[in-house]
Amino acid sequence: MKLADFRKRYPQYNDMSDAELAGRLHHKYYIDMPFEEFARRIGYTPPSFGPVTVPERRSWQRFAIGLPCSLLVFAVIISFFIPLSSVPSHLSFELDYTPSTDVFPVYLAMQSVEQDEQV
Repeated sequence: MKLADFRKRYPQYNDMSDAELAGRLHHKYYIDMPFEEFARRIGYTPPSFGPVTVPERRSWQRFAIGLPCSLLVFAVIISFFIPLSSVPSHLSFELDYTPSTDVFPVYLAMQSVEQDEQV
């Protein structure tokens, strides 16, 4: 059945565009068929938009995008070859963390249980 015949038989769909009606019919009844074939069978020709052109980036734009990516890749690669033990002590740090008693009540409860067990 062609799209025009469908509209004659079901006039309640006359407020929909051809593209919307074809898309909905395809989605509801013919989802397993490629849309191009379905459109050809019902006589619907989708609009063509012509070739899409992408503007070429200027050299400074390519540099601005490529430089951070290159530096990131370089840093990741170098990190595999430099062992952490060779980093000078003034550039490294050790994590010294002692939990606060007012922030961790579970920690306090665990300590009191351990103290009771030792007694």
